[in-house]
Amino acid sequence: MTLSSRTITLNKVMKTLALRSNADLLFDSVEKSKQKQVIVDFSNIEFMSRSFAQQYLMRKKKSSKKVIEKNIPKEVAKMFALVKKPRAPTAFKAKDFE
Repeated sequence: MTLSSRTITLNKVMKTLALRSNADLLFDSVEKSKQKQVIVDFSNIEFMSRSFAQQYLMRKKKSSKKVIEKNIPKEVAKMFALVKKPRAPTAFKAKDFE
């Protein structure tokens, strides 16, 4: 059985990948799709903010659709990797502020 899929070419629908709200708009569209699989094409994307990447990955994780990325530029891949990497906890002591 083959999944029907839809492709979203980001550079045709969004000027910038900088805002969390843009990631929400993208995934609102993904969720409305009748197809079970959505391919997100990152061709010709030169910049993606950390906040967009965080929101994108959070929404992808919660999505009812199978979301697949393709043509991910090196800089975008670096940002996804940075966001996925767990942050080291920061422990402050009272004397640090004296």
